[in-house]
Amino acid sequence: MAATEIRGELKYRDGLKKEIIIKTENNLTSMIVGIKKLNADVSGLLTDLVVQEQFCRGNDKGDLQVDDGELG
Repeated sequence: MAATEIRGELKYRDGLKKEIIIKTENNLTSMIVGIKKLNADVSGLLTDLVVQEQFCRGNDKGDLQVDDGELG
């Protein structure tokens, strides 16, 4: 019997790709567990990207600050 797997691919803005492969058995319960693992893996990758972008934007924070005196 052929191996069953769930595949996903994350394509970054710079064109690089990250392939995610989750091996599963050929039954519904295993597929559900695999989908949950895929979800967790993708969530982790996206969280890392958000943190990187926040860090990069944090270095340019001086351009985004507002003086409280300007508000009112």
